[in-house]
Amino acid sequence: MRNDAAAARASTHAATRAQHHALVIDDDPRVGDVLAGALKDLGIAQVTVSCGDATTIRLINGGGPYDLIVTDMAMPQCDGLQLTR
Repeated sequence: MRNDAAAARASTHAATRAQHHALVIDDDPRVGDVLAGALKDLGIAQVTVSCGDATTIRLINGGGPYDLIVTDMAMPQCDGLQLTR
């Protein structure tokens, strides 16, 4: 019985993660790709990667809602703190 209950909980958690949408913002595309891959490996179904430019603002304003935003704090055009405003 315990194994059945644990399997049901794991299945529910996996289904919940699959509904999540994350936005990764980094000016280095390689870093963004690695982070996006890690989130996908964790079961986050929708991951959008942006390079931290004007496109980022459009994604934040019109691409959400996001359950998680991971951002670089030091980018040439803006920083993660500015994006939160």
